[in-house]
Amino acid sequence: LRYANGWSTHPQARGTMFHRIAAECLRTMRASDSEGIPVEEALQIMHEALYQHDVDPRDRVRVPLRELPDLEMAVVKFAHDNTFSIRSIIDIERRLSAELTYPGPDGEEIRRVLTGQLDALIARGADEAVVLDWKTTWALPPARDENADDPGVSYHGYFQQMFYAWLVMRNYPSLNAVTLREFYVYRTKARSARVTRDQLPAIEARLRPLLANFDRAVAAGAPPKLTLKALERHGSWRPSPARRSTSPARRGRTRAPTGSTSAARVRGSGSRRNGRSPTVPPSCTASTPRAASRRRPS
Repeated sequence: LRYANGWSTHPQARGTMFHRIAAECLRTMRASDSEGIPVEEALQIMHEALYQHDVDPRDRVRVPLRELPDLEMAVVKFAHDNTFSIRSIIDIERRLSAELTYPGPDGEEIRRVLTGQLDALIARGADEAVVLDWKTTWALPPARDENADDPGVSYHGYFQQMFYAWLVMRNYPSLNAVTLREFYVYRTKARSARVTRDQLPAIEARLRPLLANFDRAVAAGAPPKLTLKALERHGSWRPSPARRSTSPARRGRTRAPTGSTSAARVRGSGSRRNGRSPTVPPSCTASTPRAASRRRPS
């Protein structure tokens, strides 16, 4: 599972699942030539997707029970609040690729193929396209004109805006502009940014050093001890972002009350016999005069 591998959080798993559900909803709408989908049908698609029967084991994610209400809300709002120009959809979750070169340290030309998977690609007029990008976060960037220098996409959306526009126009030479439309499903609101073909040289100039540094990082190999066991040695970290876990060494121990004259701790594992609570020695309950003054009157 991606989450068990240490880099995908529960909210990210929920977002991954929503992307799969939204893609299947769009495919269903396109197959029936419908601009919308009933809420009940979208929820049925959600329930089937959660089984992940047709998902490669390496790509399966674990969506905890506490994330399911938010996932269901996103699916309901997606189906209830939106209609799509279904006949204008070019493709759904298609992976595009394009080649990019950068100069090596000895002046040689290094070639790499970059890929990206679009949530949906929609035609807009004769020579433009829109890239839909589902967002399952609550934060909403400020609204601005899509042609502005700072159009108001999210921080991560800036890279997607540039990269997806480059990728789409490299694959579709007839297109002269691409708009990235971040769609925030919980708000039913969109933020758009537009890139034109004359901006591609500047985008490639930014991508080249990024690609060179990525190659250098891969060539250096994986960081040492990049395992969950090694990470846990640095603190009480656990792959559960919604709650902070206690390290194994601290489980079952009770800290002495604040202001006590003893630093002794009582272990719960050996003291909860016969269902009784552990007995705290008198030395652990003795209070300083200042602590006693804060007690409530009986």
